[in-house]
Amino acid sequence: MLGQSSIVKSTLFLISFLLVSIVSSFCDFIFEKVLSKNWPLQHQEYVRPHKRANPAKYLFITFLKNKY
Repeated sequence: MLGQSSIVKSTLFLISFLLVSIVSSFCDFIFEKVLSKNWPLQHQEYVRPHKRANPAKYLFITFLKNKY
């Protein structure tokens, strides 16, 4: 009985993980296709810094450009 409950728990965890990844991908798709058309490019880069190679460096350089 104890072995079955751990299998059920791990299966539920995997199913919930898959659901979260599917919802996350769907939200990504919605953002890319629908919302990004209405925003200027600069705001997209602030909202989605993880798509860049080094987001911290990019944000720092952008901050310096805007400030000075």
